[in-house]
Amino acid sequence: MAKRIIIVGAGFAGLMSALAAKRLINITLQQTPESAEEIEVAVIAPDDKLVVRPRLYEENVAAMSEPLFELFKTTGVRFIQGSVQSINVENQQVIVNAARLSSTLSYDHLILAAGSHNILPADVPGLKEHTFAVDHLERAVQLETHLKNLPSIQATSARNTVVVCGGGYTGLELAAELPGRLAKIPGLGKQDARHRH
Repeated sequence: MAKRIIIVGAGFAGLMSALAAKRLINITLQQTPESAEEIEVAVIAPDDKLVVRPRLYEENVAAMSEPLFELFKTTGVRFIQGSVQSINVENQQVIVNAARLSSTLSYDHLILAAGSHNILPADVPGLKEHTFAVDHLERAVQLETHLKNLPSIQATSARNTVVVCGGGYTGLELAAELPGRLAKIPGLGKQDARHRH
C-alpha cells in the first residue's frame, strides 16, 4: 500500500519540504529500487502560488507571487487546493475543505507549514480602521492601494504621518522604503513626501 506525506502550506517552508521529500524518495529509488516503497507527496494549500512574503513591503506587491503548478507537475508533487479544517492525530487523517466539499485524507507523515498572520487586538479603538499590514499579500495590496489614494485625501498632519510598528527586519525595511515610494506617487508634493520621512 502506498504511503503518503502531507504538507500543509505552499509557502517557502512547505515548498522546500515537498521538494526535499521528493528528492530523497527519488534518490532512494535509484539506490535500492527493489526495496523502495511507493510514497506520495501531497501539498495542501488555498492557492498553488508561492507568495514572496519577505518582500511584501516593496512596491507592486500584486506581482510578488509565482505559480507553482508546473513545478509540482514536473517534480511529481500532488497539489490539493483547499484548507485543512482539522487533524485527527490518532487516526493520522486530515479533513480538507475544498470548493465547499470536505474530504478525509490519511497520511503517514504530516508537515505543518501553514505560516502565520498578525492578529489585531479588538479592544484598541481605531486600530482596524487605520492600520495596514504586510504579513499577507492581500493586506499588503490594501496598503499599496491606500498609499496610491493619498493624493485624493485632504492634506493634513494625520494624512502626512506614517507610523511603522515593529523594529524587526520587515519594520526597518518598510520604514526605509516608504519615503521613496511616497515621493513617486503622482499628486503628492515633495513637501508631503519629506513630511513622512
